[in-house]
Amino acid sequence: MALSPFKGGFLRNEWGHNGALTAILTALELQVRIRPRCSFILIVCPEVSLTEWVAKIKGRSMPVKTCKYLILRQAEYPITKLLEYDIVICTADFMTKRYADCLPYLHRQAADRAMVASGKDVPDTVLPRNYRRVYMPLHSRLYDPGQLDKNIAVLILDDSHRIGKTNSDLYQAIRQLRYHHALLITAGPKDGKSLDLTRQMGLLPGGGPFLGEGHMDLVLGTEGKSINERNRARKKLYERLVSALTV
Repeated sequence: MALSPFKGGFLRNEWGHNGALTAILTALELQVRIRPRCSFILIVCPEVSLTEWVAKIKGRSMPVKTCKYLILRQAEYPITKLLEYDIVICTADFMTKRYADCLPYLHRQAADRAMVASGKDVPDTVLPRNYRRVYMPLHSRLYDPGQLDKNIAVLILDDSHRIGKTNSDLYQAIRQLRYHHALLITAGPKDGKSLDLTRQMGLLPGGGPFLGEGHMDLVLGTEGKSINERNRARKKLYERLVSALTV
């Protein structure tokens, strides 16, 4: 699944399916494959799940007993220090707030690059404001191949079915990260809107089997409606698709 062209997939977060442990073990194996051209495994989870994730990392099932992990709560944490850890954990709220803080700076960077590429000067009054350097422990360009070449090895996103619409702050914050692989732990998609599946697939580095929401509607005949509202044959096709993408 992670080695497919999609470079990731879904893990079920249901009773009887230990999605968290499976995700960690898979991510560690992928990290070994990519090194040295990668950094840490990033786990993004709800605040209430932090202790559970730490317990999994420190559990007896872990093949690497000296696995170094960090719960990231400080925006000022140096990137060079983050690179010393195998696993970094942060909450979805932390991710969203940090992205909101650095968004004006990223917009200004993009505008500056556009000016250099076009060779034209743009009046400072029309450029994005708040041009001040901010702390970007996860969204920094230092991870890029042209810099340290240490993009995130694997993104593990807990409760990915709660990611929201594609224009939500959390969704955009995740999309702006740079990672080699993604493992999405989800309680769906099952009987919800078919668009839920398309949105989550948009977080896979290699995308998914659909070009977008319109393409999925065309293939499954969903028209953005609940799968249960369509005919039985379409529902079975959808269920088989989900089974193929989910462990």
